[in-house]
Amino acid sequence: MSNTEPLLRLNVETRGDRELLAEKTEELLAFIDGIKF
Repeated sequence: MSNTEPLLRLNVETRGDRELLAEKTEELLAFIDGIKF
């Protein structure tokens, strides 16, 4: 065994539009949550 675990890091950035940041973060998390491994 490689002694590692699955890991996904998601960095979401904006130039100050917090509403857009929250919207896109939710979209991406929903997409990732829908992926079956």
